[in-house]
Amino acid sequence: MDDIRKQFRSEALTHLQKAEELIQAYASDPSATDHLTQANRHFHALKGSSPLVGARPVSEVARTVEACLKRILSEPGLFTPALHSTLRFALTMMQRQIDDFVAGQPIRDGETVIRTIRSHLPTTRSVEELLQNVELMSRELRNSLGETMQSILGKELEEGKRLYILHVPPHDRMQDELPRIREAMKDCGSILSVAGREEGSIHILLSSSSETQTIRTKLEGFHAILTELLSHEKIAELPVTETTRPAPPPASKKQEGKFRVLLADDSQITRDLYRILLQRNGYQVELAKDGAEALLMLRSSSFDAVITDDQMPAMDGSEFLRAAKNDERLYHVPFILMSGHATDEARSKAMKFGAAAYLVKGGFEKEQLLVILKEAIEKAQG
Repeated sequence: MDDIRKQFRSEALTHLQKAEELIQAYASDPSATDHLTQANRHFHALKGSSPLVGARPVSEVARTVEACLKRILSEPGLFTPALHSTLRFALTMMQRQIDDFVAGQPIRDGETVIRTIRSHLPTTRSVEELLQNVELMSRELRNSLGETMQSILGKELEEGKRLYILHVPPHDRMQDELPRIREAMKDCGSILSVAGREEGSIHILLSSSSETQTIRTKLEGFHAILTELLSHEKIAELPVTETTRPAPPPASKKQEGKFRVLLADDSQITRDLYRILLQRNGYQVELAKDGAEALLMLRSSSFDAVITDDQMPAMDGSEFLRAAKNDERLYHVPFILMSGHATDEARSKAMKFGAAAYLVKGGFEKEQLLVILKEAIEKAQG
């Protein structure tokens, strides 16, 4: 674990240093918006790798800074000297959090700097109080769902629309539930986001103009249950049903040996952690640092499945997926894509290209990945 901590520290501090240089370059020349886009790649990487090693408070600050820079790209006038100073303080805070983690000490939270950053980003008065509740809910769910909700709510919902969180507890038929829920909900509204949770359950964000009772009726017979009801005026808690959590299934194996998995991610710490997870569960793992390298490996050798980050240099996960699916020799290989910020657009594109699943990095429990990987391989092999 000490080696993992040191490796994470080296990688994380490099990201912070490069991000700070890019933000400073943008401050000197606000017309060079590409600097912010590049800086966000570093925060995106930190957001994804920090929870994997147990440094989640770093991820929470990185997520807030990433969202802030995205907002500045669309509204440049928000980048004031005061906000610039706050962003520099956020970088310092993350350095201190990383030092805490490496020293094995409790990691100081970044709530003060998170609130300060958000205070520079105006929201409409009608959703301001709700966003505060969403911030608390985001910390509870520990995934990107809270960020997705803030993005949607900050733009106001359409007239009469409400947001629901549908909670699918862990159970032996979890992977069957989502398509059935989508089918059941198609007349009620639209599913805006799907995110995993550490305990192995799934949360689904639904926009609907239907009454709560109608939603309840639609969900009868499913394991899914409403846990929270969000509207412009209130958050109402609804009852939760207990569900027994199954043990994760053992990894499948070929009769002649282990299944081979190709893992592509531009973060070394992420590659190492998932390699350890997969090897401990009976898989043989080969590593690639980007989509271009992974595609060459996939074409020159035989693999039973691919797990790839979506946002990588040289060739991202979606382009890697599309290139593989356009090759008749590789079309049968199942792909699982992961991202630290899985937007609906990115997920839809990946599924259109033929992905078996699209997961939020750091927002799902590792056992969930093992379940999906096992099922994807079994399905591909007939």
